[in-house]
Order: sequence, then C-alpha cells, then structure tokens
Amino acid sequence: MITFKQFLAEAEREIYAKKIENAPAWSPAVAEEDYKVGKITYSATKGFGSVPNNANVNYMGFIGFMKPSTFMSLALDDEGAQEETSKDLEKFVEQGYAIGIPFLYVKFDEDGNTLPKITGHEGRGRMRMARRVNGDEPMPVHFFLSGGLRSRDVTKDMADEVKQGLFAERSERIVKNPVTKLYVDGKEM
Repeated sequence: MITFKQFLAEAEREIYAKKIENAPAWSPAVAEEDYKVGKITYSATKGFGSVPNNANVNYMGFIGFMKPSTFMSLALDDEGAQEETSKDLEKFVEQGYAIGIPFLYVKFDEDGNTLPKITGHEGRGRMRMARRVNGDEPMPVHFFLSGGLRSRDVTKDMADEVKQGLFAERSERIVKNPVTKLYVDGKEM
C-alpha cells in the first residue's frame, strides 16, 4: 500500500516528466531540447518544471552558465522550504527522469545606468538537487527578458552588464560575475 503523497508523486512523474536515455551533452545546438550535464538530464519540454519558454529560449531570452550557489544567491530566499522537493527530485533523477531547466527573469535598466535586476525565478529545488548531485559546477540557466525585449534586442553591452553583475531578486545586493559563459541565440557573447 502506498501513501497519498507517494501516489501524488507517482502520478506527477507519469504526467509531467519522462525518462530520457542517451541525451547528448549540453551544446548550443540542443539548448532548447534534451541534454545532459553531469549526472542530470534536462529537458525543455519533458522534464519536471519545464515550461514552454524553455523550448524557446533562443527567441525569448538567453542562456548563462552559473553555479547553483550563484543561482540561489540571486533568487529570493526560500528559507529552506524547497529541501524536501529537491530530495524527491534527486530520487527521480537517479531513476532516469529529466528535469526542466531552471530560469531567472531579468530586467535591464532602460538608461543603462545600473546593472540588470533579477525580477523572478523558478528552480531553487532543482538547483539544490544539482549542487548535491553534480557539485557546485556551472550549468545552463535560462534568462527570460522583461519589458517586451527578446533575444534579438540583447546587445554586447547588455551581455557584458550581465557578466559584470546582477541585482538579486527584491534586493539592492549585487552578485558580481554571476555567469561564466553567456549565449544569445546560440552564439557565445
């Protein structure tokens, strides 16, 4: 006999995530599809927590490689509320299920006088799990733009601002050098 919580977890797994075997390593060519980073398979369409924008990041935003600890310092603090979720995800990942790509919403200053700000996020539990499974190694994170901006609007100056630093969500705290690499429309900037 299974508990109700186990039933829900099983039902959620069957509905929202798929097992993906033999996913290639991350590259710009597969950034909107399925790929593997370390021991974790990510899927833009078939993973726990994936959203439609993940499969359209080359139009809607850009990709930055960052450490899970950096993501956690940029996202609004949850005071440990996602710990149980991340442990459940770890079990699913061990069984071969894919997870969705964590993402951040970013807003650029219209005048270019201040660094960009993180205005929202999704994926703290996934990042906690990634840090346990793969260590605190840089991994792809999707950035979605606000204010009607799209990838085509991202300039080299904007990419350089992101590389320089970002304001953490709902904070005046700056996280310096948050990304190790940045890709706009599949090209490294």
